[in-house]
Amino acid sequence: MPKIKFTTKDLDLEKKPMKTFEPGEYSFKITGVKLQIETSSGWVELSTRTDDELEQLLDARQRMSVDLSCYTPGSDGQDAFKVFETIYFTPKAAWKYKQFCKSLGLDSDDELDTNIFWDKMGYVYLQRKSDEKYLTPSRYLTELGNPAPKHSKRQGRNRKREY
Repeated sequence: MPKIKFTTKDLDLEKKPMKTFEPGEYSFKITGVKLQIETSSGWVELSTRTDDELEQLLDARQRMSVDLSCYTPGSDGQDAFKVFETIYFTPKAAWKYKQFCKSLGLDSDDELDTNIFWDKMGYVYLQRKSDEKYLTPSRYLTELGNPAPKHSKRQGRNRKREY
């Protein structure tokens, strides 16, 4: 019978405290992208559908799930941690998609293939909500210290936003 060559005898297995990250500006690299549609059985990835099925689902709600590998600017990614983002393609959430694309140097007015997002790099401001353990994207930045326009409900529903 084959033997397992891995041993733990020379490893330091004491639990070390995890580094905690504070709210603030971070660099990010996109490490995962999935385009999904809403069906009667829930959200499913578009790549699992045939062309015939896709034709029938053109009017279905869509969203993009994105994995961001975030790290402190200037650290070359040595302290990277994962953040998960979901961007819905609806008129009410269009501001987020536009801001996200702008931070990556892409034009959200163009139809974009999801493959273009892979390995793109940008900047994000991460926040921690009072009842949450993890950091979440608050807004995307065009460069450090220069946020893309912040979305605010206080601006009023009918006021035109400048992006």
